[in-house]
Amino acid sequence: GGTHSWFGFPMAVKATAPFSVNELTGYLNGHGIETRPIIAGNIAAQPAMKLYQHRVVGGLQNSNHIMESGFTFGNHQAVNQEARKYVADAVKEFVADRGLV
Repeated sequence: GGTHSWFGFPMAVKATAPFSVNELTGYLNGHGIETRPIIAGNIAAQPAMKLYQHRVVGGLQNSNHIMESGFTFGNHQAVNQEARKYVADAVKEFVADRGLV
């Protein structure tokens, strides 16, 4: 009976990308687009997990990648078509400025 909340739009920079997540988020933040790291990512790597008995199966490479290269930007009821276009255009400009298009 619950509903979801579209509070953020997640993205991750591929490990093979010719730029880092910090470069992209710095660019977006510099253009007035707030970003946030993805919370937790690899929950097994969080310091609080030392307090709980648990087991880890495998290397958790995907979780580590999300923790290191993932981010979100806001998505809420006031984000209209113009705001979505602004974000999309900023990402396109970032990519174009690096000659990747």
